[in-house]
Amino acid sequence: MRAMVDKGWDILTSNQCLSAFGELLDQAWQAKRSLDVGISNGDIDSIYQQGREAGAWGGKLLGAGAGGFMLFFAPPSVHPRLAETFKNHQVLSVKINAPGSQIIFS
Repeated sequence: MRAMVDKGWDILTSNQCLSAFGELLDQAWQAKRSLDVGISNGDIDSIYQQGREAGAWGGKLLGAGAGGFMLFFAPPSVHPRLAETFKNHQVLSVKINAPGSQIIFS
């Protein structure tokens, strides 16, 4: 899994198609899930599958315990479909930017 970090960096800092980064996120999620049965549950698996079926290239569970959220990586053309799929959930749009992580809300 550590090597995936370097591969992700290479994808994001080169001219590779961004779908490769989404596919890498999917591979990382599948690898993480295989570590322990407590990593995921039926609800999380269902949310992830719905996101993938709506067109996300990949995703990642972020946070811990009952306070986490699912991040999906998808082309802009798919964002409306994802928003519709998860209309009964809080949806936040984020963008990749050069400075890196910033405060989303306070």
